[in-house]
Amino acid sequence: MLKSLKNLGQQFTHSPQQDRGWRESNRKRYPGLLILTLALMTLGFTVMLGQVPGIGDAIQAPSAIKAPADRKPLPAATPIAPPAAPSPITHSEIAPAPAPIANSIPASEAAPAPVASAPEAPAPVADSAAIKAQSRAASRYAVVESTFNAWQQAWRERNVDAYLGFYADAFVPPGGIARTEWVKQRQQRLPRQTGMTLTMSEVRITAKDESNYVVQFVQDFSIPSFSEFGTHKELHLREEAGAWKIVQEIVLTPGSPTR
Repeated sequence: MLKSLKNLGQQFTHSPQQDRGWRESNRKRYPGLLILTLALMTLGFTVMLGQVPGIGDAIQAPSAIKAPADRKPLPAATPIAPPAAPSPITHSEIAPAPAPIANSIPASEAAPAPVASAPEAPAPVADSAAIKAQSRAASRYAVVESTFNAWQQAWRERNVDAYLGFYADAFVPPGGIARTEWVKQRQQRLPRQTGMTLTMSEVRITAKDESNYVVQFVQDFSIPSFSEFGTHKELHLREEAGAWKIVQEIVLTPGSPTR
């Protein structure tokens, strides 16, 4: 069989320089020879596999391969038992909650009571017109107070011209006398009041309107020859040409005269 295969191979490996006629004669036989060759090769391999001991059996029955005799089988795994469920806790096993600690701080050392907050300051006036009105009123009050103090000072200094300058032309003197007569009296008496003591107390200034204010006070007057204490008087002042003038002087309660 091997010899036949060798001859067949030589035919297929024939040199291409050979005679063209030979190739033409064998061209029609190539397919059949090729199929025959493949069949013979398959048959030869089959026979060879059958002659080698153990290989055919291993190919035909792979499951027949056995493990080496000296290999010991692995020990069987021991099944792990599931953990035991925890036993329920009874009410008797629960520790009771600790009793609340009594307040040992004496009442005298307890936290002090909250101090009442001071009253809130009044909210600022949002209206600009109101703010301006308040500012003007405060300014007029200050001017009236300054005028009243200057009138006292002119009297203490016996400055006749400055003293009479605080009275308006429309001033009505007390007692019903004419203004011109009252002016003469003041011009005569005021310079002679040497050693004079004049005190004004309990002064209260009130606005009747923007141009009229009332000043109430208690007057104590004393000279060596005459004194009068506790006379309640009232001055009415009016704004004239930017200045505050006395338009009326009223004795509300006469004082206690002494000679």
